[in-house]
Amino acid sequence: MRFYLRLNLYSMKRESSRIYIAILIWIFMSGHIFALPSPQKTHSFPDPAATSGHPDTPPVIQNQNAREGNRVITISSDSGRVKVQQMSPNGGSGSKQPALETIVTMLADPAGYCEGQELYIPIHITGENIGSMALYISYDPFTMTPIGKGWANIAPDFAVLANWDPPFPGVIILIIENLSSNYSFNNEKVIDLAFTYIGGTATFHFRRDPPDTSPPPLCYVLDDLGSPVSPVTYNDCVISPDPNIVEDPIFTAGATELCQDAPDETYAATATNSITMNYSALPVAAGTMGITTGIMNWDAAFSGTVTITATALGCGGPKSSDRVVIVHATPVCSITGADEVCPGTTGNSYAAPTGMITYEWSISGEGTIVGAVDGENVSVSAGADCNDSFMLTLTVTDSDGCSATCSKTVNVKDLTPPDFTNCQTSINTITDPGLNYAKLSPAAPVYSDNCTATGSIVVSWVMTGATTGTAAGIIPAPYQFNEGTTHVTYTFTDGCLNDSECSFDVVVAAFTCPGAINQSTDANVCTATLDPGLPSPAPATLEPPIAYTWVMTGVTTGSGSGPIGSYTFNAGETTITWTATNAAGTRSCDQIITITDIQPPTFTAPAAQSFCVENISTATFWEPTTDITPDRPEYFLFTPPNTALDLNPATFDDNCSLLPCDVEIRWRISFFDGTFLPADPLSYNTGQPSAYASDFQLPGSATGDVVHTITYWIVDCSNNVSLPATINITVKPRPDIIKSP
Repeated sequence: MRFYLRLNLYSMKRESSRIYIAILIWIFMSGHIFALPSPQKTHSFPDPAATSGHPDTPPVIQNQNAREGNRVITISSDSGRVKVQQMSPNGGSGSKQPALETIVTMLADPAGYCEGQELYIPIHITGENIGSMALYISYDPFTMTPIGKGWANIAPDFAVLANWDPPFPGVIILIIENLSSNYSFNNEKVIDLAFTYIGGTATFHFRRDPPDTSPPPLCYVLDDLGSPVSPVTYNDCVISPDPNIVEDPIFTAGATELCQDAPDETYAATATNSITMNYSALPVAAGTMGITTGIMNWDAAFSGTVTITATALGCGGPKSSDRVVIVHATPVCSITGADEVCPGTTGNSYAAPTGMITYEWSISGEGTIVGAVDGENVSVSAGADCNDSFMLTLTVTDSDGCSATCSKTVNVKDLTPPDFTNCQTSINTITDPGLNYAKLSPAAPVYSDNCTATGSIVVSWVMTGATTGTAAGIIPAPYQFNEGTTHVTYTFTDGCLNDSECSFDVVVAAFTCPGAINQSTDANVCTATLDPGLPSPAPATLEPPIAYTWVMTGVTTGSGSGPIGSYTFNAGETTITWTATNAAGTRSCDQIITITDIQPPTFTAPAAQSFCVENISTATFWEPTTDITPDRPEYFLFTPPNTALDLNPATFDDNCSLLPCDVEIRWRISFFDGTFLPADPLSYNTGQPSAYASDFQLPGSATGDVVHTITYWIVDCSNNVSLPATINITVKPRPDIIKSP
């Protein structure tokens, strides 16, 4: 605690170049006098030796300006206050001069002080027309130590000069000077002296001349004109120690063990001579402590050790005490067991954590606890209603006495449809022999459910398509499936009306051979290579499996099993007999493969032919006609078996052999006059010309060549007609016969 010596000055506003206030404090140990001179005035005190034997003799203050002459100031003690009375210079009781009153007071806080505290001793100066002041102040250096040389609350334009280290220990020489020439003194002025309190009783006195212990202190107060101010009243002060030293706090309330997430806990402590009690808690994560209330708001997430500290403030403080608090972790509460149970089931087991001191179970909703409710495990029977629930609630208490509550909602429902296996895959088969259906025995499905017993699962089936029907249970075996596609659906329904379906198709197809194939021979050969296909249905799609065998008869022969694939068929007709065999029996069918030769044969025509008209061996001139008789034969007579116009069979060629048949030769003669042999221009003769049935004439001319043409064709064994080939037949004239002269 700091104490300041405060000087409060009240005065009228004056205009002066400089005002001094001198406060002189007579030091206890010697007769030293400290005087503050003024530029205009000189103040003197009597020799201390002259007055040492006369403590009540007033000092004389001399005014050089002698505005009022010397004044005698009488200083006396009255109940601790020093009064200064102005008197006439002769010491008589002459008329008194007008007096101005000034009061200088040292006043400390009336409360006691503790060792080590800082004291601030205020010096209050109250008065009028105060210019400057000088004081001696004595104190006990064994109980007080000055703090620095600073001053507080110094009025503006005032200067404070202090000597803390005069030749006399425990003495302060204080000088206060007014620096303003235009300053109002109508306010109290305070100057603080600062000390550190060591201990014991400390006294502060305005002193005159040490070791003079007479009550009247020596003061020196001047007004703004430099004249002494009177009367002046001084008050001293005494600082006493505070015997009430604060003691260590003692906790009176607040738990030392509690459980995590506990409610607010109030901690309280008392300490003798404490003026204030503060509280704190570490670690900070433990929660929030009310500093003055001691109310601890626990953090719900904290567990561990906490130190609660109570701190007492007071003289000799602060003093602190700790209380260690253990915050036990909340026990782990959990319920293990199925999240979902089937309606109507019993013996559903649920378990709590092990190692707890007590267990308390309860249930609500669609369930009942069977047996004890205070053990680590409970058995629950579920209600019969589908799609409901029950809630298990558990409270556990551990060895620290901490409890935790948890709950578990269990669905009493069955949303899972029945499961099934061995569902028949789709069946692809052929009709039974000679029938338009097949009797089959589809596999019986195997089914089950998570809640409903197998015997209580409702099974039904429905057929749509080529075969129709519906019934409960499993399809009877064997069952007649019509030719075509039948869709079969099994439905399985459990006790909570959850259902699942198993479906498959039954395809019954008639056994059908591949279609007949008609194809021409490949180029320049008398065969064709092709794949005749496979009967329907294909073996890979049939159930039960089918094996195919085949036999070829006709122009092409062979046998085998399975697909034939690419095969060379001779020209003509081949019959493939297909046989299908499976567990149901054997079915057969025929496939006709016809390979036709459409490639025409080729041949080489004979070279062009030239004939002369018929020869005349003898002739008679006949006058009437001036010509010979008989007439001239102007033609060539073609007489079989003349082979000149025949084709050479060695030049015949064909893609197929010509040996199995007689190649047909066709020919037609076109005469130069536009007639034909045969007469129909679209007709032809057959066979070699040399085999023609009669002779025929190839007309000629007596005057020049006559050209006829013959066109040939040949026809192979497949009745393919070759391209035509035509050659010229030239009939030349004979030499002309004339009459000799």
